[in-house]
Amino acid sequence: MRLTTFVAAILPSIAASVRAADICNGDSSLCFRSYSNVTYIGAHDSYANGTSIADNQDKGVVAQLNDGVRALQIQTHNAADGIHLCHTSCSLLDGGTLESYLTKLAGWLQVNPGDVVTLVMVNIDDLAPTAFTSAFNASGAVDRTYSPPNATLSLDEWPTLSELTNANTNLVVFMDTQADFSSVPYLIDEFSHMFEDAYDVTNPTWDCSANRSTGNPGSSMMLINHFLDLTYTIAGTQLFVPDKTSINTTNSENSIDQHVNNCQNIWGRNPNVILLDFYDSNGNSPFDVAAALNGLAAPSTTVTSGSVTAGSATLNTSTSSPSMTASVTKLSGAERVAFGMPGVWPSFAGVVLGIVGGNGGALLVELLAMDPEGVSLAKARGKDMASLLKASAKIQSRSKSDSKGQAASANDENETDKVKATGKPRKDKVLLICSRGVTQRMRHLMRDIEVLLPHTKKDSKLDSKSSLHLLNELSDLHSCTNTLYLEARRHEDLYLWLSRSPNGPSVKCQVQNVHTMDELKMTGNCLRGSRGICVFDGAWDGDEHWTLMKEMFTHVFSVPRTSRRLKPFVDHVLVFSILDNKVWFRNYQIIEKDPLQPSGPPQTSLVEIGPRFVLTPIRIFEGSFGGPTVFENAEFVSPAAVRSSMRREAGDKYRSRKEGEGERKERGKRRREDVADDQLGRKKVFA
Repeated sequence: MRLTTFVAAILPSIAASVRAADICNGDSSLCFRSYSNVTYIGAHDSYANGTSIADNQDKGVVAQLNDGVRALQIQTHNAADGIHLCHTSCSLLDGGTLESYLTKLAGWLQVNPGDVVTLVMVNIDDLAPTAFTSAFNASGAVDRTYSPPNATLSLDEWPTLSELTNANTNLVVFMDTQADFSSVPYLIDEFSHMFEDAYDVTNPTWDCSANRSTGNPGSSMMLINHFLDLTYTIAGTQLFVPDKTSINTTNSENSIDQHVNNCQNIWGRNPNVILLDFYDSNGNSPFDVAAALNGLAAPSTTVTSGSVTAGSATLNTSTSSPSMTASVTKLSGAERVAFGMPGVWPSFAGVVLGIVGGNGGALLVELLAMDPEGVSLAKARGKDMASLLKASAKIQSRSKSDSKGQAASANDENETDKVKATGKPRKDKVLLICSRGVTQRMRHLMRDIEVLLPHTKKDSKLDSKSSLHLLNELSDLHSCTNTLYLEARRHEDLYLWLSRSPNGPSVKCQVQNVHTMDELKMTGNCLRGSRGICVFDGAWDGDEHWTLMKEMFTHVFSVPRTSRRLKPFVDHVLVFSILDNKVWFRNYQIIEKDPLQPSGPPQTSLVEIGPRFVLTPIRIFEGSFGGPTVFENAEFVSPAAVRSSMRREAGDKYRSRKEGEGERKERGKRRREDVADDQLGRKKVFA
């Protein structure tokens, strides 16, 4: 009886191990195939299932896995109660906590030990890898994760599917940023092992060129984004939403085959992951394509078509928007002085402020001018468009000029030009780095800049100040197109380099009058990760070197809408003004109501946040951190020369004093020698 009970107890585990060894991902022939030599169907934003315009799937994660999906993509956001899975913003779509999602995934893997699943995590807030361990541990998913033997694996170094299933490590997790093999080895760096082609595509040409990668695409796995978006321009803002009207065509076998053929022509091999929106819209079609690519017969299981079909989701933009009322307020001269720029008030021609009704999501709706005598801002309330914020708002400027000067809101002018020229949005990223020898105030300034710019990538200090060409290699390593380098000299002088990597140009400036946010303790505040509006006064359109510097400041300080850490809100203004051939920087919060009258009518004003600093241009180089000099400030005197001059002046005073003392002694000596002996003197009388 005991033997019978024992056999009955171990039979399920024996059967499970046999299945794991003999059948992998539904077919025994895949067991001895390398993980990097198999094609998987993936669900884009696998947690975003429902019926709203922001959803990407019809079914939940368990149903997706039961249908045959073996690659899951998620987007993580840091929230007050832990990590959530959200679509662009948690106020737009919140798919629940990461722990809840992983619990469902771990439960399915426990029941299906012969299936290998890939999880691609978009770390949109650039959290440290250790921030995810609690969710993996609590859900039990950590017991199923695969930890590679090395930080980087080549294509032929990946284990086979049977090796993964037999070791009960049938969950392979990739993370796009901040992966660290030394601290959390099972969170594998995505872009050093797998490249992606373009996303947010609106034209079904399906170019398979490498769009995001930090390794060699020729020796990396391949993830293709096979989904289309629609673009809408509402109140001057371009929005991207899933193209549900063409979903049947997009997910058809012919369309997927076209994309795969393009990849085969470029790379000579099949993609590893085919990422789809509403993968079930055409039933078995995507899975039939994957089976053919893997050399298998079409799967026998039947996938039920989803509820999304062509024409089921449209966006009506022809409806006239409700009337908008604007409330304008002006600031007195005393209030302008309180902003910290006495005697300097740039004439803005394009400060943007828009508030969408409903849940209060911010959206650009209007541009109004500011004159030198006061500030004029307008706030308009329109219909609720929060559900349309799939992508961050794109700012368009309309400039106004007068005899006293002209300013331009330049956040997206360059981005618009690039979209027109190449058809692709601007994807600038900024490498933020400093040299050794920085002081506490310099470090705080660097931290303030990092907070203001969500598209920065921070690196450790640069050891050598004479090998600045290394910064171009670091910038390329981090996939950055701009570099912001803070160089400290003698522990008291600070220089700021702005460079367009790797070909230039580059600008070197001296930083003076630094006041950080912690030091100022201003009452202004803004959302971390929101977009700031770059505003330049009319003096920037004068000399050529100012125009060039304006373009470089625009590339560095204007946040592109493709930034992963971007929040879709516009709530502060970055002001660049020219006075005495120096650049004065200020940062202001846009206040929409009078704090003393919260229930009163809208009264828009500006409150300074910080930091403050002044830049003195020194040189502009043709190359990145070097090359021929195209501009040199003849009026610039280095702080070391100023200190040397002060020391010389102090030395001259000391030298003059000593020379005077010597002259007085010499005169006294001569007087004593010239005076004749006194006959009644003491020496004569008492001789």
